[in-house]
Parts: sequence; C-alpha cells; structure tokens
Amino acid sequence: MRLILACPMIDRIEIKESGGRATVLWCLLATLLLHGCGGEVEQGAALERAVYAPAGGTFVGEQTVRLRPVEPGAKMYYTLDGSLPSVQSSPYIEPLVLSATIEVRVLMVAVGAETVVLSQSYVCVSTDIANVVSNLPLMVLHTLGQGRIDDHSNEFSRAALAVFERKAAGARLLGTADLQTRIGVHTRGWSSRGSPKKSYAVEFQGGPNDDDVDLPLLGMPAESDWVLLASLKFDRSLMRDALASRMSHAIGRQASRYRFVELYLVDHGGGAKSRTLRRCVRRAGKDKTRR
Repeated sequence: MRLILACPMIDRIEIKESGGRATVLWCLLATLLLHGCGGEVEQGAALERAVYAPAGGTFVGEQTVRLRPVEPGAKMYYTLDGSLPSVQSSPYIEPLVLSATIEVRVLMVAVGAETVVLSQSYVCVSTDIANVVSNLPLMVLHTLGQGRIDDHSNEFSRAALAVFERKAAGARLLGTADLQTRIGVHTRGWSSRGSPKKSYAVEFQGGPNDDDVDLPLLGMPAESDWVLLASLKFDRSLMRDALASRMSHAIGRQASRYRFVELYLVDHGGGAKSRTLRRCVRRAGKDKTRR
C-alpha cells in the first residue's frame, strides 16, 4: 500500500484561488510495493498528452486548450461540466478558451478504432501562487466544484489531482502537470475523522465508467489506490515511519517507500482547508506478499 503524509508543524498558509483559498499541506508520500507486481500501466495518460495541448495543469487568467485527434478522421465531442461526453455533446471545432477551473472530458470516435473517453482538468490559480517554487514535489487536489469532502461518507467524490515533480530548479506550481488524472476521493479512517487534519482515500480513475487506472507516482510503481493519511498524532517528527520503512526495506522485509510533497487542497470555494499530515497509501488488495 502507498502512503502520503503532511507535516503538522508548519503554520497554515492561506492562498486565494479562483474566489476561494487553498491551503498548503506538507505531505510525506510513501508506498508499500507489491512483491513481483508486474501489471502494465494504463496507456491513457500517454494518450491524453497526445490529444490535449497542453495537457492538464494550472494557469493564470485564461488557458487555450486544443484537441488533436490521434486517429485520421476521428471526431471529438466534449463536455465541460464533468459529465460523460457522447455524440450528442458539443463537437470540437475550435480551441477552447478557459477562464475558470474546468474538467474537459473528450469522446474520440474513429472508424475502425475503439471509442475512447479522456479527461484532463485545468485549475485556475491567482497570481498569489503563480510563482511558487518548492524544493519538494507539488500536488494540487481539487474537488471541481463538488464542495467539501464529506467527513462521514465512504463514497468516492469526483476530484482531480495534478502532480508537479521537482526539477533542478525546484518544483513549479504553474503550468502543465507531470501527472494529471481524474480521481475519486473520500475521507478515510474513524479515529481521525474528528481531527482538523483528515485522511483521504484516493483512487485514480479513467474511461467512461471511471474504472481504476494504474499510474506511477513520483517514481513509485504504478497503482490506482492511494491514501492521503494524516499522521499528526502518531509521527510528529516525520522520522519514525520513514526511518522504520527504510530500514525494513534495506533488509528485504515488507516496507514502504515514501516521498515528501507539498500539497494544495482545494475543496471549497469559500475557505481554506486546515493543513494535514498525510501519507499516500497503495492498497494491496488480496495480495499479501508485499515488499
């Protein structure tokens, strides 16, 4: 299983974002690897980057998005409200000009080829955070107008996740994300639900039925199920879990791999979310042999 942790010991930073505010969350991203896991990564991410120009990410002001058919003669239909596109949806004729956070879902239909449904989200940010650079990878989790994540439900809510990896000059929040995917998210855990910092289950999704999609994350093996795990009460130093995991992995035992990341959580247009200590957990399912 994969894990993500956010640091509880920094001051809350509130950032204006499209009429609301996002809060910076310091996180530790870790993963428990499946021993011998050799499943192929879904090709949807590569296809989306071929169709969308640019691929999903963040922007200031306006963003022009062009859609490029990868099959000769393919027709494309799109929606901007998160609904599943069909041949009755708006046909793509000219570039889309976006001025707010929007998910662009595309149906691509070509003679003799399989019908494909794709999705990319574009998050409009204010100039306050346009020049953010971090020594850690950056993440933006946006609930796309669905409101706050229900603290008492285990049903997945629609959201989008964008990941900006650290380059030589640091990770930059503005621009095309290194990974952008449609996700389902819900509050995770029982004892921690009353805490200002909550844990969340995250599922990478794609296709017309929001099927699970295995994607690699920050150099870790591909998987669809993750958890943003708040560890405020149990690992305040952010050293216990990381050190134990590294030592266990070094001797060939069941262990977790981890990444520290800085996370922006936007789940309500009217206010900032409390910072949360999180760890991204990959669910191992029925396979009990993890390393």
